[in-house]
Amino acid sequence: MPNDLTITSKNNNPTSKAKRLLETATGLTINTLLNNSNELILRNGITYVGIDFGTSTTVVSIATGDPKLGNLESKAIDLNQKLYEGQIYTNYKIPTMVGWYNNTLLVGQGANDLKQKLKQGKNLWHSFKMDLGEDMGAKYAESELNNDKIKILNPKDVTTLFFKYLKTQIEKYVKEHNLPSIIEYAVSIPASFEANQRKDLIDSLYANEMMLQKQALIDEPNAAFLSYISNKEGVNEVHISEDFSTNILVFDFGAGTCDISILEIANTAKGYQSKNLAISRFDALGGNDIDKKIALDILFHQFLNTNNINEDIFKTKEKNIILSRLEKPAELLKIKVSEALDLIKDHNNFEEIIKKDKIVQINHKIEIKTRKGTQ
Repeated sequence: MPNDLTITSKNNNPTSKAKRLLETATGLTINTLLNNSNELILRNGITYVGIDFGTSTTVVSIATGDPKLGNLESKAIDLNQKLYEGQIYTNYKIPTMVGWYNNTLLVGQGANDLKQKLKQGKNLWHSFKMDLGEDMGAKYAESELNNDKIKILNPKDVTTLFFKYLKTQIEKYVKEHNLPSIIEYAVSIPASFEANQRKDLIDSLYANEMMLQKQALIDEPNAAFLSYISNKEGVNEVHISEDFSTNILVFDFGAGTCDISILEIANTAKGYQSKNLAISRFDALGGNDIDKKIALDILFHQFLNTNNINEDIFKTKEKNIILSRLEKPAELLKIKVSEALDLIKDHNNFEEIIKKDKIVQINHKIEIKTRKGTQ
């Protein structure tokens, strides 16, 4: 289901004469396209909220500024997340996860911290985004939440509850910052989402009375493309022709899936439009799979060597428990390595650097109880 994203452009953005001549000769740069896109999209008196609803992590951003003055900015807001011990953890990233522990509902980091203790579908729910649209009745037959106050029996139930939490946090932020109380939402979704998956998501939003614009569900490749070109480096690398359609290949490598799309950017009577020409989705490839690979091929062997034990002493179930406990430090290691490589990518001796045994290291102590004792 293609998702068209209209961006209206007016040549009222101050640019140098040389830059104007260059744009006239070779086409319209994406910088001009972006800077002039705000006036017709946003209206005063409304708070615009964008939700990056990810498989493993969700981020909420709010647009602030005056669209008429062209000083519109988007900012990711901090979200309060209750931990199982009662403390409040605050971060702009929230794990897309819900847990039920000691008669307490935990959304986000609190549920993530208990991922190894709780059971998926019983008192822990994650990766439910990709299960939307399934017509399987009570998918979570073992769910401990099935009462008049809280009911989680299928992916749409937990999605509705998750967005209820987000709405509470958003409304609190809007009130504290004296923003307009009327809120309109836009949510990013996989481009490959089928009609039934989109319907379930919309139903979850409407159940929480979250107002949607006409094109409120934005395909993730479109959102990723706009995010990239909003960055100064991205602006300089992307060029849009004013006379001809431009095709752009977008890799959206998320936690649970990898979406590859070809976007067509075209100049129309209504302005510049982006639509999907082709979509390819890989369900079995994402950041989570890299975490598991690092845990299995690197950290598990370090765990065995550090404790001077042999892999053969563990049953399959015990080994799987150990590997699941290693996924969090594996993710941290992946992030650190990526950050380190990003810092040195322009180094003249990049190939020599990546051959070194140690680029980064993390200190992350874990304890795992097995039949052989605590390791």
